Order: sequence, then structure tokens, then C-alpha cells
Amino acid sequence: MYYSRIFPHLKPNPIFMRFNEVKKFTVDDLLLDQGNYRFKEAEDQKSCVVKIYSANAAYFKNLMSSIAEDNLGELLLVYKDGKKNIVLDGNRRLAALKVLNNPQEFSPSTTVKDHADFLLKTYNVDLENIIAQVSDDKQLIYKTVYERHAAGQGKARINWSAYGAARFRYDQKIEDGNEWYAIALLAETERKHPNGQFL
Repeated sequence: MYYSRIFPHLKPNPIFMRFNEVKKFTVDDLLLDQGNYRFKEAEDQKSCVVKIYSANAAYFKNLMSSIAEDNLGELLLVYKDGKKNIVLDGNRRLAALKVLNNPQEFSPSTTVKDHADFLLKTYNVDLENIIAQVSDDKQLIYKTVYERHAAGQGKARINWSAYGAARFRYDQKIEDGNEWYAIALLAETERKHPNGQFL
């Protein structure tokens, strides 16, 4: 399936149009990125949800409401790794979907579970037709993720902090002429906050 066939009314966007393949997934088909820079390494999918929720609990609940009431918004960006479909852009939204899809298993707190139960009773939440862009080119995906969130070329729900942009650029070896700045910022920030309170 191709982007123009699914969304013929939308004007072409160079960032979106890089990926010709658009597929529909169920929530269970999609995996959170356990190596996401925000929490470095997570043990499993539930740990990813907990870490994302813990970073901003109020935002997470609002995101759940937004998805239930309206829609997912910007398409998820999925890396096809063999049989695995790993979301590299849209982890907050997928985490919210995981909770809505299975509140008992994925809710990071009783309050969130109650909120999920309320939303599911109130709204008709489609958890079977999640539309996402798909690619097996990991570096192209990383380039796109960086542009969406840090380089000001895409529309992102949350812009990254200077540290976040530097960490992502350094980890993914994105060369844009500012490698020295990324390394210096990482070293200084991690020295001041060894436990990661800055994330």
C-alpha cells in the first residue's frame, strides 16, 4: 500500500514521502523500541511503557484521551527487522495504545488502568487498524526521526531537548557537522546528572 493511495487529499511532504510502504497493523503486531534513547535499555515491553509514563504521567494520560477521542495523529514509523515491527518514531503513542489494548497487562498504575477502562467504555477505540509507514532502512528512519524532532524540519508533538538531540545524533552516528557539540554536551550533562534526571 502506498501513501498517496491512502491519503490522496494530503499534499506531498518530503519527509513522509521517503517511505512508500504504508501498512495497517494491530497493536499487538507492533513493538516499542526497547533501546529508545530516552530510557536507554528497557527489559521488555512493559518496562518501556512504565519508563515512558514515568517521564511525564500527566502527558501520558492526556495522550491516551487524545487517541481515544480523536485519532493517532502523525503516522508511526516502523522499522521492519525480519518478523519484528519495531516503532522507532511514535513510542509514546504506541505505549498509550498498548495500555488501551490491554489495561490489565500494561497499565503502569491503578489510576492509568481506571482511565483506560473509562476511555474504552466511552469511546470506540480502533486498535486493529493502526496505520504506519514501514521501512527496512534503519539509517533513513533515524535521519527522519531526527528531522521530525530535533532539526525543525518535521511536525513533532514534542520537540527534543538539546541533550535529547545530541544523544540521538551521537548514538545513531548522524553526521551534520556538529559532532563536537554533541559529544561535549553529552559529556557535560551526564557528568552533572549521572542518574539521568535530565531525561
